[in-house]
Amino acid sequence: MSRYYQKWAQRNVYQKNKQNGQIGELKSYINLMTSHGFNVNNFTCQQAIMGSNQYEYGYGGFFSDGIPVIDICFHQFRQSPQGLCCYIREMTDEGLIKEIKDLVAPFVKKVKYNGFIEFDIKQDMATKILYVLDINPRPWGSSDMLRTKLASSTVYNPSLTNCRVVWRKMPLDSFVSNKTNNNLPHSRCKKITGTAGFKSSYALYDRKDPKPFFITIKKFLFSFLVRFKHIIHA
Repeated sequence: MSRYYQKWAQRNVYQKNKQNGQIGELKSYINLMTSHGFNVNNFTCQQAIMGSNQYEYGYGGFFSDGIPVIDICFHQFRQSPQGLCCYIREMTDEGLIKEIKDLVAPFVKKVKYNGFIEFDIKQDMATKILYVLDINPRPWGSSDMLRTKLASSTVYNPSLTNCRVVWRKMPLDSFVSNKTNNNLPHSRCKKITGTAGFKSSYALYDRKDPKPFFITIKKFLFSFLVRFKHIIHA
């Protein structure tokens, strides 16, 4: 419920003419839960944490028994639609990195998590408090950027490089740089993290990853041809 509200609020600027629709959606969601036998008193809806994507972060990696084998903290500077990243820069603020890791590490260690996991985190601009918005216990959309930090080819016994990563989902990021007020331009992103030691990672084409742009097109064309053959032979 909380995540539903926050995502809606991030996609819609707080204006008076939007309030009725916002409340209507929440009421509809409550009615849906009630119709399926859920007790709405067991759900909590918290106030949305507003602000630009300058204050939306991510932390993810590959873990073994709750201990990070390889991990990364990053800024989710540009998203389109809100919630789907297309431009990421690795964090350089060591104090903020420590604060984020201290926030999520107890959970990962408690469950002795194994495998890939990623946390979406938002910082309240006024109070500077960090909140976990979402947990993805799987390889997430930009997880391929981890390989940019690997000197060896495996995450099980990695040898890491000293580079920091800037990740772009192309060609989407080329079209959305200034689409909303939430997204930051290149100049602002670089000013926040600096530029020294960064290496680029592009989600364009990778046979082992189904998400990059050109693989998506390839899979669509293959699916279309298969269906076309079935129609012909029907």
